[in-house]
Amino acid sequence: MGVDIVGVALVPMALTDVSIELKRLHEAGAKVVLIDHVVSGAKVVLENAERLGIRKDLDFITWYFTQPQFAGAPQLFDGVYHPWPVPSYYSADRTSEMEEVGKIYLKDDSDYWAQHLDVAMPTHLTMSYATNSIKQALEKHGFKGLTGERIRGVMFGAREVTNRGLYPRYSIDPQSPFTLPYNWLYRFDAKSKSYAVLGKPVAPGPSELQPRWNPTDDPSLVETGFYR
Repeated sequence: MGVDIVGVALVPMALTDVSIELKRLHEAGAKVVLIDHVVSGAKVVLENAERLGIRKDLDFITWYFTQPQFAGAPQLFDGVYHPWPVPSYYSADRTSEMEEVGKIYLKDDSDYWAQHLDVAMPTHLTMSYATNSIKQALEKHGFKGLTGERIRGVMFGAREVTNRGLYPRYSIDPQSPFTLPYNWLYRFDAKSKSYAVLGKPVAPGPSELQPRWNPTDDPSLVETGFYR
């Protein structure tokens, strides 16, 4: 964060050699490479970086659900960073609440969710919030009086959102979309084949696409003004 973007390379998902693009970014002064969006793409980029001898010059960030796939080639993916807007399920410090959420999704479709339990956490958080909002709108207006605008009024009213063990407490700005205002940064560790959390959760701050939050809710959170 705060580092200037020096270049972007758009390549086909099936490409097996990105040496030219990677070398161009490196020569332009890139220090960090964000790889979006598939594991096979990360594999190609890392293998190319090693072949070019520039792997140690760069940090690599991925942005998707990758731990089960990374564990299949731990030495290749060792040290890759992974930011995520909820605590990662695939880490040693997951809570009992996260375990319970994981069981819900694994029971529903174990073949799919065994590879995607990180995404189950924000899915569960937002769906629980939406379900609770509809419940409150029903209690207030009844079934005949239920409308999309009234549900939205409950969802986006300035109110506290709490999910202990899964997410810190925060409040929603009625003028902003419903998004998750915190970020965690993880680093894949080849030895344990899991994500190691780096530092404290970060609250980037209100912006056009971020809700209002209260940094005093949790003293362990790091407040930044990045989005300002």
